[in-house]
Amino acid sequence: MRTGKYLFVRAPRRELYDETHDQGAEHNLAATSPAVSDTLQSQLDEFRDQTASYHEKPQEGAPNSEQAENLAALGYVGSSTAGRSPDPLQGADPKDKIEISNILHEGMIAVEDGRYTEAIPLLQHVLEDSPAITAAQVQLGIALARTKHYPEAIVALRRASDLLPDSVQARYELGLALYQNGEWKESAPYFEFVVEKRPKWPDAQYSLAAVYARIQRVPEAVDLLHKVLQASPEHFNANLLLGRILTLQQQADEAVPYLKQAVISSPGNFEAHAFLADAYEQLGNTQAALAERTRSEELQRKPAQ
Repeated sequence: MRTGKYLFVRAPRRELYDETHDQGAEHNLAATSPAVSDTLQSQLDEFRDQTASYHEKPQEGAPNSEQAENLAALGYVGSSTAGRSPDPLQGADPKDKIEISNILHEGMIAVEDGRYTEAIPLLQHVLEDSPAITAAQVQLGIALARTKHYPEAIVALRRASDLLPDSVQARYELGLALYQNGEWKESAPYFEFVVEKRPKWPDAQYSLAAVYARIQRVPEAVDLLHKVLQASPEHFNANLLLGRILTLQQQADEAVPYLKQAVISSPGNFEAHAFLADAYEQLGNTQAALAERTRSEELQRKPAQ
């Protein structure tokens, strides 16, 4: 707030500057001029109260639920008066968190770039200082999971999910970590939550289908895989899993088109060729089965690039 010669900053550690003599705002007078600071804070509080009703109305361009969730995950809050702390000046002062904010940013960029090993100590440092920063919890969980430290990833992602119970990202990543750790039944509720929240997200539907296939809920898995392929006909994993399930159910004639599509989508995947070979063998097409089996074995022998 600027009034007369003063610049006043309303914060947990408030600031007061005399711009007549201190245009760079380098000398904080709040402690030595408490009367002026109290007066300006009172004026600013009154202004905020008078304009608060504006924020109670839905605004054009306001974030939708998904955008609001993403902002919350980063530690941002809206301007609404709902849920406002009784003391809006309590808590850490933002200017004391600049260094931590920069480290968080570096860690998040490292995760985005796939530099997971580099990101982990940065995000751990952030959480040692500020354990309630949900973005750091989520990103740490992702980095740990991508480096196959699944038990540690699960701990971080559970904390993130507790802090943000409606977060789709936190619960999806937690479901993935549990699945990769072999905790299939435990992962199912998290994927179910995500599918309910994001019914048009094929990868989430596939993840839930993969879980159902492993916990003896195969008919539900098949239904989900059909939904995925209706939306994304070339989805490699969905074609591969559905083709495999149908082959195991002795329905190789129905499985072959899905497995062929899996091979087209990812011709370098040895498993797709092996599964297609199994389906051809079941149909008695030994020549096609041999060709696919040979190709699968060649790909397995080929050194990783």
